[in-house]
Amino acid sequence: LAGASEPIDSGSAPVRSPGVNATAQISGMTHTTHYRLFVVAHDLATSLNLQDTVSVIDFRSAQDMTPPSLLENYPRHLNNTEEAFSVEVQLTEAGLAFFVVLPLTVPPPTSAEVLAGTGPGGMP
Repeated sequence: LAGASEPIDSGSAPVRSPGVNATAQISGMTHTTHYRLFVVAHDLATSLNLQDTVSVIDFRSAQDMTPPSLLENYPRHLNNTEEAFSVEVQLTEAGLAFFVVLPLTVPPPTSAEVLAGTGPGGMP
């Protein structure tokens, strides 16, 4: 089938009474991505009267507004030698960790300065 694809998620939401909201949690989406939701319904009659027309809603998933954070006990330095060491990180979500190594006497840089690879005030 042209354009065939595995569903991101599927399921059902029992509607207990006419005009009463029913909610189903849908997961597995990627942030800031366009999707199409298809919905049909049937009643609870013995013959299960299925809706003929599929309802369709096009939407975009929300933008990821939460930055990752380091998990407890991270970052860690490993394999310390006289001139080098390794840094190990674990985050709460997939991401990219940046680092800057400065002398102990230098004030801490801002997040933007670490991202830029500089010390406080943009010093190299």
